[in-house]
Amino acid sequence: MKKFRYFIAVLCIFSAVSILPALAQEPAGSGEVYDLGDVLIMEKGDEVNAITSIDTLSSYDIEMQGSQTVSEALELIPGLDVQTGGKGQSYVTLRGFDQKNIKVLIDGVPANPTYDGSLDLSQIPVDAIARIKVIKGASSVLYGPNTMGGVINIITKKGGEKPFTSVRTSFGENSTQNYIFNHGAGKGNFNYWITASHRKSDGFELSDDFDPNNPVTGIGTDYNEDGGVRDLSDYEKTTVSAKFGYEYDDDSKLYMTVDYHDNERGIPTENSRYWDFKNWEQWHVSLAGEHDVTDLLSMKARLYYMKHDDTLEDVSWDAAHTSSKKWLNKLLH
Repeated sequence: MKKFRYFIAVLCIFSAVSILPALAQEPAGSGEVYDLGDVLIMEKGDEVNAITSIDTLSSYDIEMQGSQTVSEALELIPGLDVQTGGKGQSYVTLRGFDQKNIKVLIDGVPANPTYDGSLDLSQIPVDAIARIKVIKGASSVLYGPNTMGGVINIITKKGGEKPFTSVRTSFGENSTQNYIFNHGAGKGNFNYWITASHRKSDGFELSDDFDPNNPVTGIGTDYNEDGGVRDLSDYEKTTVSAKFGYEYDDDSKLYMTVDYHDNERGIPTENSRYWDFKNWEQWHVSLAGEHDVTDLLSMKARLYYMKHDDTLEDVSWDAAHTSSKKWLNKLLH
């Protein structure tokens, strides 16, 4: 009997060793493992931190940086590269992904133009911004598609119980003028914040050492520069931003945000083509609501409208004609 039991044990071991390689191959028709997945329980607001890395710029950081636009503010974020395109537009790359794979949000609402997916961040001033969050890494589950590179969430200011008003002005050469107005307040369940800014300039000066007869950059070359103010470096930008909020209690909030940008500017290029944005307008209106049903369940809703129009005009002949006229005047005098 003992010999029989010993024989059975050896047979089972031998059979198991023989069958294991076959099982490892998982032949067609075999059953697959059913994986229900993991359920993670974490504090509200920590879901992004758990799976990505985040860099945050506060309004204080932006002010200390001296930044005037979102693109300037983002220059110090590690892993994020701010570049300028051929039409003078600013765009970013994050960990090797271009801006079409980086979602730009304003108060949680997508702000990327639909026709090319790239928003000119140099056209968005920082006057009404309270914080900028740069979320690195893929986060499609939380923010939807086109987020392989990450997310840039621009969070605007809201009014507090204590009224706040500020007016800032600055002036520079070539008729450079900046006017910025901020006002916010809150009363009871209501709060609001309003920002208006206007910036204009005739352009920036070239170096005093610039030679208009230089065979590479002077008159008659692809640059066609005659010195003084850089051709088509002028701009006139106007922004109005308003946020109105109603907080019924700590669990229920409703906010409406309106942004309007009217930014006309020239584009100083490095060739014989001269371009000018005669029109650059963008409307951004959003309605956001949030209600915490319980400590574990909350509901959020976003309704938004965005419209972007720009007109890029070829002014090569005008610029060349103006430069030739200046050169002729210098020659005659």
